Amino acid sequence: GQMVRIGAAASTPFSMKLEEDWNFDGDNGYYDYRMTFPWIWRLGASVAPGRWMVAADLEYRDWKSLEFRDSTPFSGLTRAEANRQIRDTYKSTTRLSLGGEYLFPAYGLRGRAGYSMDPSNFKDAGSDADKGVISLGMGVLIDRSMMLDVTWRTASYTENVTDGLTEDIRSSQALFTLSYRM
Repeated sequence: GQMVRIGAAASTPFSMKLEEDWNFDGDNGYYDYRMTFPWIWRLGASVAPGRWMVAADLEYRDWKSLEFRDSTPFSGLTRAEANRQIRDTYKSTTRLSLGGEYLFPAYGLRGRAGYSMDPSNFKDAGSDADKGVISLGMGVLIDRSMMLDVTWRTASYTENVTDGLTEDIRSSQALFTLSYRM
């Protein structure tokens, strides 16, 4: 309709070939293997009364179904053992994203803000490892078919490097997009 929109999407599993060429403390190696990544299910909705728009998005992934297709990069570990470790170590995740936009018609500007909670896919990671992402942006219609968007986003989470050693990670990005509409 004019004011409310809903949508659903599914991404089928895909296979990826990975090649790793590494060097660590004078030790080096090369790995070549394939992995299959899980289904992605998404559901979204938006409500746009007047100059406002509010949107929400849910994304589900079953990371336990990630699997090695042939060899693994782990010496002494069979493909079946590595895939069992994935099922024991990973978990399903549901990401929630919320956002809003306001149109300033006198200036042709759109102000945007959003928040996303991207949970860790590791079973024992704890809630500190969940990524909280905040974004702020602005878009301006340059002419009837061209739009310039500027976005700043910041994310923060804790990552376990090794047993007993954690890192608090904060990252920020500035994104610029120029789009042409036909």
